[in-house]
Amino acid sequence: MEKIDISNGVSQKEAVIIAQNYLIEEGFDEKDINIYKATAEDSQLFDKCWAIAFDATYKTKSESSLEWYVIHIDKKTGKIKSHGWGPS
Repeated sequence: MEKIDISNGVSQKEAVIIAQNYLIEEGFDEKDINIYKATAEDSQLFDKCWAIAFDATYKTKSESSLEWYVIHIDKKTGKIKSHGWGPS
């Protein structure tokens, strides 16, 4: 896991790293899910947050069932505000 310095706020790149670290800490790399291709943009749900979205597929399904997992990260503190699944 990569460490970052949030003393001057959280950049877009740092937010992606925080989100990736969260997925590793929560064991997503060991589950039946492939998570890849992070995109980062201003959150439309939370003021002063980044929305980091990951494309995802299930390893065990034969059809290409695509979904996404999004993590909202506070731009000032680097804290995760919310996270969850959604359909593509």
